[in-house]
Amino acid sequence: MKRLFSLLLPAALLCALALPAAADVAYLPRDNFIETHWADCSYENRWYYTNGTEGYVLAYKSPESDEATPLPNGGKYYISNVYKGKWGVLEYDKDTLENSMVNGSVSGWVKMSEMVADYDNESFMADHRKELVYEHTALESATLELEEDQSVYLYKYPGSGEVRLEVQSDWFREASDLFSALFTDPAGRSWGYCSYHYGFRDFWICLDDPHNGALPPDENCVTIVTRGAAPAPSGTPEPTEAPAPSEAPLPSPTAAAGKTVELTPAADEQTLKQAAKDNRGSGPYIAAGAGGVAVVAAAVLIAALRKKKN
Repeated sequence: MKRLFSLLLPAALLCALALPAAADVAYLPRDNFIETHWADCSYENRWYYTNGTEGYVLAYKSPESDEATPLPNGGKYYISNVYKGKWGVLEYDKDTLENSMVNGSVSGWVKMSEMVADYDNESFMADHRKELVYEHTALESATLELEEDQSVYLYKYPGSGEVRLEVQSDWFREASDLFSALFTDPAGRSWGYCSYHYGFRDFWICLDDPHNGALPPDENCVTIVTRGAAPAPSGTPEPTEAPAPSEAPLPSPTAAAGKTVELTPAADEQTLKQAAKDNRGSGPYIAAGAGGVAVVAAAVLIAALRKKKN
């Protein structure tokens, strides 16, 4: 059994390192709390902006801890899992406080009420639910005419101007019932939505121009979003010299073109330092561990093998 464990453990770790490249693999951050509470977590898999009323969002060591680090407003973070619908887990560089999922990054838990979702396909489909066509006959008649040995471009959503993946036309050779929704943009172009194909999820193809990877952003496809500050978290210390509450556009090159996201402005450096001092708790953060990323299956396998070994 010892020999079996020694062989399987490296294999499991290698799989954990490779799997996040696939679009249909659930990502599990390096975090002690989620390892013991993952049954109460739901997979979120979305990007969010920090948007606390005090100019920052507190990232706690766990939902049950008082130890926290303030993250300035306007930062964009990947939230993989949400605990009991209220707490999201993210990872960041302990020096820059920016999103990071590499060795040495720190995990933290934030209140979802203080986060603003990035405009993505889920947002697009919610905004245009009345314009989406799900009728079976229409889906069956939707055709994707491709030229051989040509690139096909998979977009984030119609009008996003953002290509998620470039594939070759033979990638669709055996495709059947490919589309689950259709959309016609303001320019009259038809789009097909695919929820899953060959390990890749949630993408759109322009049926009228599938080989065009430079379709421009279309602001008419995207709702102009203005979101105010989230409710003030209970127990948050009074900030020092916090900026006056107002709305300011977020300068982010990663924000979807054609839309505006307005967030509460970030606190100044003195406010952040004071927040860190008041919320540091009994000790500093500890980096979440060495190694690459992990997935639920690998974590469960390793835990089971260790238990068997002991």
